[in-house]
Amino acid sequence: MSFSTVIINTLLLLALAVPGYLLTKLKMADGSAVRTLSNLLLYVCMPFMVLKSFLTLRYEEALMVNILYSLLFSVLGTVAIMAVTLVVFRRKDVAGQKIYQLATMFSNCGFFGLPFLAAVFPDNGYVILYASMYIVVFNLLTWTLGVYMLTGDKKYVSVKKALVNPALIFSVIGFVLFVLKVSVPEAVITFSDFWSTMTSPVAMTVTGMRLAEMPLKALFSDWRAFVVSALRLLAAPALMWGILMIFGVSDADLFNAMVISAAMPVAATTVVFAEMFTDDSSAAVTTMLLSSVLCVVSIPIVAMIMLIRYEKS
Repeated sequence: MSFSTVIINTLLLLALAVPGYLLTKLKMADGSAVRTLSNLLLYVCMPFMVLKSFLTLRYEEALMVNILYSLLFSVLGTVAIMAVTLVVFRRKDVAGQKIYQLATMFSNCGFFGLPFLAAVFPDNGYVILYASMYIVVFNLLTWTLGVYMLTGDKKYVSVKKALVNPALIFSVIGFVLFVLKVSVPEAVITFSDFWSTMTSPVAMTVTGMRLAEMPLKALFSDWRAFVVSALRLLAAPALMWGILMIFGVSDADLFNAMVISAAMPVAATTVVFAEMFTDDSSAAVTTMLLSSVLCVVSIPIVAMIMLIRYEKS
C-alpha cells in the first residue's frame, strides 16, 4: 500500500467526524446522542467486527501462533509505556498526575484504532484480528491495573468488568469457532459484516461530537497534555516497534496491527474513569481530545515510516 493511499484513507476517515461536529455545533445533537452512539459502538458494532475477523479466516498453525504473539506484545507494549510514564509523571504533588499516567498508558485502540485499520487495510481480516487481541488486553488491563493506578485502592478493581465486556465475549466466541474449525452459515457472516461496517462512521461521528463540545482555548492550554500526546502518539508506537524488532517479527500484518494500535490517541476510557473515581475530569478530557487532534499528523507519519521499512526489507 502506498503512502498516498494511507493519507487519502486517513483523511476520508477523519471526514466522517464532520457530521457529528456540525450536528453538535448546530444544537441538533447533545450528550445523550453521544452516549447512545457510544453504546451502539461498544456493544454492537465493534464486537461484530471482532467476530467477523475470526469467521472470515481459516485456521492455520502460524496464524494461531501470531494470535498468541499479539496478546504477548500487547501486554509488553503497555508495560513498556507504563514504565516511561511513571518516570515522566512521577511527582505526586502535581494535580492530575495519575490521570496523565493513565492517559499515556492506554490507547484508543477500539473507538479509533479498529476504524483506522479497517480504512487503511480494507478487507484484511488478519490486521483486524491481531488488533482485536490488543483490545482484549486493553480491556483486561484498564479495569484492573488502570483502575488501581488511578485510585490506589484494590476495592475499585473490577475483574468482572474486565472479563464481562462485549469485545472479549465475542473474541472468545470467535476464537472457539476458529479453533474448532466450525463452518458458520453465510448469513451469520453477512449479518456480522453489516454491523462491522458501521464501526468507522459511528466511531468518527462520536469523535466529532466530542470535539465540538471542547473549547479550543482549553484544548491547547495545558502543556502536560502535549507531553501526554507526545508519549502516547510517538513514544508508545516506538516502544512497540522496538519490542517487535527484538522478537524478530517479520509478519507485516502483525507488525502493522501492533504498532498502529499502540499509536492511537488517549483512550476514551480515561475520561470515564476520571469521572468515576476523581473530582475533576478536565485533564482527562483535554488529553483525550488534544491527542485525537494531533494524531491527524502523527499516525500518517508512523504509517509512512512503516511503509518505508517494508519497501527496504
